[in-house]
Amino acid sequence: MKLSKLSLVAALALSTGLYAADDMKVSGHVKLWYQTMDHSGIDDAGLFRVEGNEWGNLGVQLKAAGSINDHLSYGVALNGVTTMGLEGHVVGTETTRSNWVDGSATGTGTSPQPFWFHEVFINYKLGENTNVKLGRQELNTPLAYTEKWNATSNSFEALVAVNTDLPDTTLVAAWVAKGNGANQNILAAPQVFGATDRYYGYMQYNQDLDGDGNVDLSTRGGAIAIGAVNKSVSFMPVQAWFYHMPEVANAFWLQADAGAKDMGAISKADLQLIAAGVGVQGETKSVLEGLGSETDMTTAIAAKASISMGMFGAYAAFSTISEGNVPVANTATNYKKTKLPTASIFSDGMVAAQPDTTSFKVGASANFGSVGTLAVSYGSYDVGQNKDNINPNANIGGPASMGYIAQNYVQDDIDVSEIDVVFKTKVKDVNIAAMYINVDKTYVPGGVDYGTYENDIVRIVATLNF
Repeated sequence: MKLSKLSLVAALALSTGLYAADDMKVSGHVKLWYQTMDHSGIDDAGLFRVEGNEWGNLGVQLKAAGSINDHLSYGVALNGVTTMGLEGHVVGTETTRSNWVDGSATGTGTSPQPFWFHEVFINYKLGENTNVKLGRQELNTPLAYTEKWNATSNSFEALVAVNTDLPDTTLVAAWVAKGNGANQNILAAPQVFGATDRYYGYMQYNQDLDGDGNVDLSTRGGAIAIGAVNKSVSFMPVQAWFYHMPEVANAFWLQADAGAKDMGAISKADLQLIAAGVGVQGETKSVLEGLGSETDMTTAIAAKASISMGMFGAYAAFSTISEGNVPVANTATNYKKTKLPTASIFSDGMVAAQPDTTSFKVGASANFGSVGTLAVSYGSYDVGQNKDNINPNANIGGPASMGYIAQNYVQDDIDVSEIDVVFKTKVKDVNIAAMYINVDKTYVPGGVDYGTYENDIVRIVATLNF
């Protein structure tokens, strides 16, 4: 059973010395990322207009990795983004803002530092079954991970220890110090932006939540993550993770994946079960309580069933999120993405993982061999008012604001649906993904009616790996 979406692969990669090599090896990629959006209901509606709804970047990664001896290896990766001066010609603005000032994105191709070290680490092997990885690195755990959907990706400054002494078990312990996937505002996700050249203390917040001009939330940053992945039952790996972010939040993630193969016409069948939660604590909890908010943990229950039959595949997923202050999503990017199976391209951590949201999603795919693959999905999201809680992502626009709108303007649940059509192919050495996304309800800055506008989005991503 392939577990590429789980943390298991990342953990095993560390324990086997993925980056070790007899000689230094160089790899990387060039990624062209473009998106155009048609906002209905406002004057700038229309695709391919270059007046602000066209987003784009050229992202580049250059990576070198190798070994010093049989127990010490290293890796270095440089990331960079640029528009190649195409603002106003092809794109309206960058999709990856490479500078943040006072929590706001300001990069428009003018950043003085458009390149940064994405990874700089050493990997030390202690005995046969323990590895320690220290430095700037990618992570892949359920609630703190590197997102690669954008023109560039986020990473962490961390110390990660992996041990495989126990039979069929991988143990992971990590101290996460910094990251470049979010700003310092606990209640505002960076939306389409995926990484910056600035590494903040991990979940280190310094902000005025009540708007009185005084900083009322100031945290130290940093997180402890502990995880265990067990494969004692070969057809059903299980994993458990716990996170502690001092003065900010505690979180957990439990997951089981059952799979079977070669059942007549069905070549593969999988069932995934998830229980998770993120809850504020410490100073953050006290500040939110002082603002009149409830502070119960946001909990999630989710399931996904999928089958494969020859060239075709299909799945159905369900999730329900309790009321709360923060989403059950990637804590490294202010909850932009989520590993809950109901996430769509736009309705991801910004909708599917938001507090007081119930979702279901169905999808089908077909593999046409060398021609490419086609995937179609439909997601439905009932976003509640999240009563008695301060909603995340207030007033920032886009689908992430729907809970805030339901609570403050509509006074009722808002039903959001999304259709995704994704075609992937390869032309010579270039991998191409063309996407059409339709979101039937969203909040458009400058619009009059909250939560009623439809969005049509076209996104094209072309990647050359080397």
